[in-house]
Amino acid sequence: MTAIPADATPRKSLLTFPATVPVTAIGKRVDDLAHSIAETVRGVVPGFDATTIELRASKANNYLAVAFMVHFESREQMEAVEVALRANPRVKIVL
Repeated sequence: MTAIPADATPRKSLLTFPATVPVTAIGKRVDDLAHSIAETVRGVVPGFDATTIELRASKANNYLAVAFMVHFESREQMEAVEVALRANPRVKIVL
């Protein structure tokens, strides 16, 4: 792991906020995975539109990718969604 120098300037974001960003969360294929993910996102972004959700099963049908669009007002809100999704026990990977 590379240490970040103390005098390093914060990197500039490629996004400007507000922004609508695609997000994908992957988990074991269970019946309520998409609902669980939608509720997790709604906990941070109350206006989240769950109709943007698209589901893709893995080749062996063991995992499910839940892709959706989220309108973020700030970088902090985007990071909060990532933290919340990673804390969801059903979610294995967040992209």
